[in-house]
Amino acid sequence: MQRVKDSSRSVTKPITIHALCNSGDLSGVIKLLRDNPSLINDRNPVLDTPAPALTQKAVEVALVLDSSYIFM
Repeated sequence: MQRVKDSSRSVTKPITIHALCNSGDLSGVIKLLRDNPSLINDRNPVLDTPAPALTQKAVEVALVLDSSYIFM
């Protein structure tokens, strides 16, 4: 699992698949899933799997691309 250093403290926190999905970091998600495919079923504190966050990011990207096409 990747880790990120918290600049306010000298503690490193693991980067979760949920955090990567929410940030839209597709390459990070792919890397984590290649290392551990069972993470696709990982649940966050509200019992969501990573899929809803990925789906939302895909919709956001599609909307941006669609609106960019309109102004071409």
